[in-house]
Amino acid sequence: DVFVGQNRLRIDDRDRYTVSDSIKVRIKGSSVSLSLSQGISINIAFERGMMSYSVELVSTMIKSTYPALLGSFNGDPADDFTTRDGKVLPVASTDRQLHFEFGLSWQVQPGESHFVYPPGTDYTTFNNL
Repeated sequence: DVFVGQNRLRIDDRDRYTVSDSIKVRIKGSSVSLSLSQGISINIAFERGMMSYSVELVSTMIKSTYPALLGSFNGDPADDFTTRDGKVLPVASTDRQLHFEFGLSWQVQPGESHFVYPPGTDYTTFNNL
């Protein structure tokens, strides 16, 4: 099953689901695609025990409104590694800097999580804190 907000989708032999006028979900094999009417598409695939994802932002307004882990979408790669608190790391940063200073600054905090957790579990169960 897949949860979109509070809506639970039962996975069966269909591959397309409409959650609402603004949310469409497509499930094919081990891939899930979520399309929002605002111009955002999220694709998630599971292969060989690994998860990969891609995010497509069609709307220029959305690109300029949501700078984050995926960059600033302003055409200037020099500011793509901007931490949550606004510090800009150089493009030539080390892997260690990119992970600890940039990547972890965008880690979801307990009060920000939108996941629904199984009974007896919570945010800390799934995060190495």
